[in-house]
Amino acid sequence: EGKRFDGAVPLGVMIETPAAAILSDLLAREAAFFSIGTNDLTQYTLAADRTNPAVDEYYRPDSEAVLRMVHLTLYNAHTAGVGCSICGESAAVPALAARYVQLGARSLSMAAPSIPEVKDALLELDLTQYKFIVFCHAFVMPGELWQKIESRLRPDAHVLWNYAAALLTPDYDPENQ
Repeated sequence: EGKRFDGAVPLGVMIETPAAAILSDLLAREAAFFSIGTNDLTQYTLAADRTNPAVDEYYRPDSEAVLRMVHLTLYNAHTAGVGCSICGESAAVPALAARYVQLGARSLSMAAPSIPEVKDALLELDLTQYKFIVFCHAFVMPGELWQKIESRLRPDAHVLWNYAAALLTPDYDPENQ
């Protein structure tokens, strides 16, 4: 159409296929953020069309294959300092939302009516074994929820927070904090 592109607009990548998840370390070099589309990622990972009732039993967003794709993408995003959110119907399923947080997710996108139930599920997590949960700090969660979660973290969790801050802020110096 001959319209100019504003180069200041951040470029993001939808991770919706196994190929995109597997290559997420390379995609992170070019992207400002990722959004993991769990509906399509599940469908393409498991070869089960979510709109086809004949294969409905095979469409499982909680399958190990899908969760590994999500985890790989989250890991590569965090390593590269790229923001990453989870979207799709599974983000509104309390048990899956909790699993995504355990895998390192810091942003879940869902319809507003799902938020209270997901929030309750997140507050029920035993977070003492997870150092990475500190990635959630203030980037997505409202302060009150974060304070409740933070109070239940293991004592050495701040070490990973320093690492996360270093990824997200190039001039961050953990020694001077």
